[in-house]
Parts: sequence; C-alpha cells; structure tokens
Amino acid sequence: MLPKTFKNKKIAIFGLGIEGIDLVKYLSEEKAIITIFDQKEKIKLNKAFAEIKKYKINAFHKEIDNINFKNFDWAFISQGIPLNSTYLEPIYNNNIPLSSMTDLFFNRCISPIVGISGSSGKTTTTSMVDSILKEANANYSIGGNIGIGLLGLINKINNDTKVITELSHSQLQLLSKNPSISCITNITPNHLDNFSWEEYVSLKKRITIFQNKDDHLILNKEDTVSNQFINETKAQISYFSIKNKVEKGAYLDKNGFLCSVNNDTEIQIMHVDEIKVRGKHNIYNALAAISITSLLNIDAVSCRQGIIQFQGVDHRIKTILVKNNVEFINDSIATTPERTNTGLKALDKDVILLLGGRDKNLEFGDLIATIQKKCKAVIVFGESRKKFIQELTNKKITMYEEQTLEKATILACKIAIAGDCVFLSPGATSFDEFENFSQRGDKFKHYVTDFFQISDKG
Repeated sequence: MLPKTFKNKKIAIFGLGIEGIDLVKYLSEEKAIITIFDQKEKIKLNKAFAEIKKYKINAFHKEIDNINFKNFDWAFISQGIPLNSTYLEPIYNNNIPLSSMTDLFFNRCISPIVGISGSSGKTTTTSMVDSILKEANANYSIGGNIGIGLLGLINKINNDTKVITELSHSQLQLLSKNPSISCITNITPNHLDNFSWEEYVSLKKRITIFQNKDDHLILNKEDTVSNQFINETKAQISYFSIKNKVEKGAYLDKNGFLCSVNNDTEIQIMHVDEIKVRGKHNIYNALAAISITSLLNIDAVSCRQGIIQFQGVDHRIKTILVKNNVEFINDSIATTPERTNTGLKALDKDVILLLGGRDKNLEFGDLIATIQKKCKAVIVFGESRKKFIQELTNKKITMYEEQTLEKATILACKIAIAGDCVFLSPGATSFDEFENFSQRGDKFKHYVTDFFQISDKG
C-alpha cells in the first residue's frame, strides 16, 4: 500500500520521460529524496533535466552497478520499462516496493476516474471524449498515455472534476486501484515481442479487476476477447456496437443513427455521416465516447457537437498534403498489421502503401487480402522489410524495397499519379529509425514537403 506521504523517503525513479518528469515534480513537492536512473546518455536527457532543474535531485545514474539499493524505500518505473527488465533486478533482489506514476495518481486522486484502454482506438476515443466535454463546458482534466503526465493534474482536481485517463497496457500492470468507469475499445494481438498473448490479455483485464458493483465497464460488443471479462468483474456492464442494439451503452441503428441507451432511456445522438474522421473503426470510437459521456451525464447536444467538431488525431489516418491530386496520409500510429488493415479499409483510392519499421512478431492476418484489394503498390522499408517481402512475395502485389523511410517516401512521390493516395501505415514500430511513432510521422511530413519544394523549384 502506498504511504500517505513520501516525505524523507528515498525514492528511485526509473526512466526520465513524461512519467519520470511527472514523478520528480510531484515527489519533490512532498520532500522525497530522489535518485534518477535512465539508460540513456545524460546528454540525450538535456531537455528532461531542463524541465526539472528547479527540483532537488539526489543523484543520476545510467548504470545500476555499484549502487546500494538497500537504502531505497520505494521505486517507481516509467511505462516504457518492462517489469521483466534486467534493469530492475536490484529492486526485486532487495524487496523494494514498486509503483508507477499511474498507480500513485489513482491512489491520490479525490475524484472518480474514467480509464480508457484497448489495442487500438484508445487515443481517438479519449480525444473524442475531450472534445465532447469541452463542448459541454464541463469541469474536467485529461491525461495519461495521451501524452500528459497525470500527477501534475492533481492540484487542479476537485470532487466535481471529471477525470479522464488514457491507459496503455504497461500503465495497467502496476495498478492497485481501478477507474470508476473503465472502457476497453478492443483487444487484438499487439506487443507480442515482449509478451505472450495470454500475458497481454491479462494486462488489459487489469483495468477492471478491482472494480466493484457501483463501477462501470464499457465493452465493444463485437470484441470477443474483452467480452470474456464479464464473468470476472463485479462492475456493471455497458456495450457499444455497430451491429446490434444494446440494453445499455450506445449503438448504431438501422437508419445510421448513433444512439445512447442509459437508464432505459434511448436518445438519438447523431447520424453516422456527421462523423468527420474516416473509417468504420471511428464509428466504434464515437460510440465508445458516447457510452462514456452518457455515464458522465453529458447532454446529447454537447455529445453530438463534440464529435462533429472532432477532426482526428495526428498520425492517425491524417491527410498531410494533397498535391497534383495525390493525397498523402500519415498513419504512423499503425504499429501492427491489424491497424494497417483497418486504415486501408477506410480508404477508397488507389493506394501506394509504405510498410516497414521494427517487427513486433505479429501475424499479417487479413492484411494481405486487403492489400491485394486496395493497393496498386507497396514500398517496404526499414528493419522488417525482408520479413514483409517474404510475406508479400507471390501474392500478385507490386512491391518495391527501400532501406529507409526517407527513400521510401521519395520513391512514392515519384511513382504516384493523379487519383492515388500515398499512405504511411507501417504495420511495425518506429524504433529502428526513430524515437517513437510521432517522430516518424513528423519526418514523413517533412520528407513529402521537401520533395515537392525541390521539384517545384526544379
């Protein structure tokens, strides 16, 4: 159990990203004695250290050797560090209690929390909820995996604040308390380079294992994996569905209207054609957002307007340029074949697909059939290109190979003709070339812009 205060406690913080910085600031205010561990070179952490320069840090270490870990009272890890990392062995060997930014926030937050997780769609759903609450002029705070540290929100939260959190699988692994409203968008194969399928599903289940009969669990009616949790939770169940009417939650009716169902009252929220973002998956995301905000007692008008105003999230099927009647779309968030498959299904043009990065050891599933139907060409690049070539060979798919994303983008710009769509939806992580998917998406935009600036001058 976490103590009420960390005053004079000796704390080891592993990882100095968004979560590590958040922890340093919060625990420093409690007068904790903080030591930071991060495997990056200190020079690469200059920006992070600039953010915490006014806070007293006891020490910084890159290596864990020759450190007396017996002196530490608590350790906190950032979500990017797996629990089975050898970097954490001294913590386990010395029986030091282990927690995280997310767990600390959940234990300190005085208002009920909404937690949104899933293999895909969680950021878009969270952002839709954000848009709806903004439209309703609600008192709310939002953070978590969406890129905002949670502990920095605590002083802004009162008993009436609606608290919205996006939660990744790794943020769930150390939770000792659950959201009052939990939503799982879906569970599909992901991160199998670090976990078995059973381990990954178990991590997602952690969003509901501490819920009680007064709490709510919102599930995708069409997602068979998360639906298994209904026998293992004490929470009240709501569903969202595009195929069937639900007794509680939200669904798409036969006339194309998104409807909310709560307390035996059904309200028609909006027509599906009013959703600005493309793809069937975004209908699911909108229904999930409606289910959540309905439980938060947000009115139907604000709900409709919030979704209408929503223009999408960067790096998620986002048009970055239309040039010579060629559309360039950034879907860098697609780090699995399943997400690439979903993105392709949302497009109705001849697609030149940019596919590659670092492999996650995932099956291609239906992606090959969708590529055959939607793509005029595929350009594979990066560390995983040989595997992707092997998967796509002899499938009647026009294929090119380039070593880097930059070269793949330049080739796509050269071969695209009017009416085509150049689609970065890599189906793999970015870590072979970039720090994260956001940097990869930004670089893609830069490569496209540079190509046309040079060609226009020429």
